[in-house]
Amino acid sequence: MTPSPTPPARQQYLERVARYDAELAQRDRQGAWLANFRTLTFLAFAGFGFWGGWSARGVLFVPAIAALAGDVALAIVHAGVLRREEFARVKRSPTERGLKRLDGAWHELESRGAVPAGQVYGDDLNIAGQGSLLQCLDETSTVAGAQRLLGWLLAPAANADEVRARQLAVRELGPLIDFRQELVTEARLAGKQDKADPSRFSIS
Repeated sequence: MTPSPTPPARQQYLERVARYDAELAQRDRQGAWLANFRTLTFLAFAGFGFWGGWSARGVLFVPAIAALAGDVALAIVHAGVLRREEFARVKRSPTERGLKRLDGAWHELESRGAVPAGQVYGDDLNIAGQGSLLQCLDETSTVAGAQRLLGWLLAPAANADEVRARQLAVRELGPLIDFRQELVTEARLAGKQDKADPSRFSIS
């Protein structure tokens, strides 16, 4: 049986954008619904609490406490919805960047990295900086990853085995789009939507 052909990159990107937009719309509706119910439960808590205190009827504090417990429970659920909404929003970002690359607008993407002092050809070949090869290729999600990619662009592989190992890794990870995007998203969220830098937490 002949395997079905892989859809073109643009089609895959557009399908993912549509999927993430639908998820964001759903999370937004859920968030609005939960926010309204939280308002109602808080008003119920405040109303029963004030009524119970004003009328000195202790029985009214029971629904007040129940409303407060409901508000706390809704707040926990609401926080989870907001986290998933943020995850979907950040996960959409690599797809948008992919479309920019296909449209030839990669120069609009963030430009990081600089050619180290002493490199005799890095600046001439436009390896790093605005409009550079690094800006076009960089889809890393950590500071260390960006530095490693820049190092690979500035220096050839040590031998053919290293080249083949990199090519094998590309072939293995290439089809795993969901895995790669989730990995990038987790790192971006850890870095507050910037490249994560675990070295900040290391003890020197």
